[in-house]
Amino acid sequence: MFFCFEGLDGSGKSTQLTMLAEGLRAQGRDLLTIREPGGTRLGEAVRGILLDKEQHQMQPEAELLLFTAARNQLVKEVIEPALRAGKIVLSDRFYWSTFAYQGYARGIDLEIIKMLTQFACHGLQPRQTFLLDVPLHMMKQRHGAMAKEHDRMESSGDLFYEKVRNAYLSLAKLYPSQITQLDGSLGATVLAKSILNQVMEQLNSGEGARDSRLASY
Repeated sequence: MFFCFEGLDGSGKSTQLTMLAEGLRAQGRDLLTIREPGGTRLGEAVRGILLDKEQHQMQPEAELLLFTAARNQLVKEVIEPALRAGKIVLSDRFYWSTFAYQGYARGIDLEIIKMLTQFACHGLQPRQTFLLDVPLHMMKQRHGAMAKEHDRMESSGDLFYEKVRNAYLSLAKLYPSQITQLDGSLGATVLAKSILNQVMEQLNSGEGARDSRLASY
């Protein structure tokens, strides 16, 4: 099975992915954790370009195509082979980020994004995506606590991130069977227990045998 985590930076998605991985490994599950963009040599190189603050003139369309290229390489080189080998794959971001950031927030036509997503992913979809939602002030508070310099994406401004957050909330309402919205302000342990229970329920139900290639976005 293939599970993903989405949300604003500072929402807790990376922490929850790590805690889920620990919980599954404790039960002897064979799994792989990845991040987007990244996970391959090409993807990590693209990640460096996308986050480079010197790339301040990058156009939204170029940004979209770079994310798409990195995703295609990750799907073909890493995700599909892992799923064929029977592994559980956990991803820190996947294509819903593109709909939220480059679509709703950057203003690129969603039909174009849908077409590129289908092309890059060959129809591959996560079995379930966990959306960790936090208000913008909490995102900024957590960023401040980490005391790290903002990258190019993180320097996009409050209005941009409000659009991204609203986009995620809209997507969760539009695709409730694919996106599970969670309150990222809750304690990490409480969230981790809920997520692990949901994942175990699906693993134990036998639905892992279902094809991950669903028809609609």
